[in-house]
Amino acid sequence: MRTTLDLPEALLIAAKVRAAKRGNKLKEVIAEALERGLDAMEKLPKSKAGNARIFEPEDGSLAYVICETLGSEKKRSVDETLRLEQEILLQEDLRDAGFTA
Repeated sequence: MRTTLDLPEALLIAAKVRAAKRGNKLKEVIAEALERGLDAMEKLPKSKAGNARIFEPEDGSLAYVICETLGSEKKRSVDETLRLEQEILLQEDLRDAGFTA
């Protein structure tokens, strides 16, 4: 099925690089990533409003931020998403180093 998506430039470039490295078509890489992402989201426990975390597939495919909200959906700007990702990475680093928040 044919559709149009607006993707962040960096994400599209990463997907194109992955497709080239694997010798696959771009649509195959995107379909696989979307399928894995949807499957992974089904397996996640329900989180509290505002919680987010980075999902990094074990096979090395593209990582992404999972955000869940309760009630109305909030759209985040790219800057807000990057800030959130940096905050999550810092929290994970502190946890991995033995510090608790």
